[in-house]
Amino acid sequence: VIDVAARVAAAAREALDGGALPVVLAGDCCAALGVLAAAGTAHTGVLWFDAHGDFNTPQITQSGFLDGMALAMLCGRCYADELRQEMAMSPVPECHVVHVGGRDIDPLERRAMDASELSVISALRLVREGADDALIPALAALSGRTDCRPRRVGEQRGVSGIHVHVDLDVLDPRLAPAVDYPAPGGLDPEEVLEVVAAVVRRMPLIGISLSQYDPSLPDPDERTQMQALDLLRELVAHAGAAA
Repeated sequence: VIDVAARVAAAAREALDGGALPVVLAGDCCAALGVLAAAGTAHTGVLWFDAHGDFNTPQITQSGFLDGMALAMLCGRCYADELRQEMAMSPVPECHVVHVGGRDIDPLERRAMDASELSVISALRLVREGADDALIPALAALSGRTDCRPRRVGEQRGVSGIHVHVDLDVLDPRLAPAVDYPAPGGLDPEEVLEVVAAVVRRMPLIGISLSQYDPSLPDPDERTQMQALDLLRELVAHAGAAA
């Protein structure tokens, strides 16, 4: 997994150096590590859309499924030494991460998320409150009006750009059935894009990763594929509008 992420990082770094927007289509969420390694983690915020927490570690996971540790890896809760050695990657500060759309989270994982400095906006909360109201605390954390750790001398607060990661299982299964781990009660694409729009009004979108479309699964009318492509077009458009 780290070898794949390292190769993604090299390609994403080449794109960024050329003034392009890195867009990664991946089978699992761990590929997002590569884009973040290329962009730099100190001042990059992350919008992480996922039905699942992805915040398990080897100590608390019930399944041992590595993809369920992707966000924990990104935040340095596990495999930090391996990421630093193989990719020169430092963890993303937890207060720079906004997890959106969760609804199928393991009990110990939920406890870890609640005790962390992540901004967590469940699917239910987003639907009830709307994007603007639900995002108020998260935007404060991203802009540096709250601080999750002591700063080094001369270090700026807040983030200078945002990476958007979308696991397609964040969408409701009736809209995106061809994913490996569907969970009922998901979002629709408009709700995802409302969150993205609220954030990119304040900071530029600097990278996109989209994962978990499984073409081997039944996909009536190519529904999941079309939702993914439409969502991707809109995300790229948001990046262009913010440029």
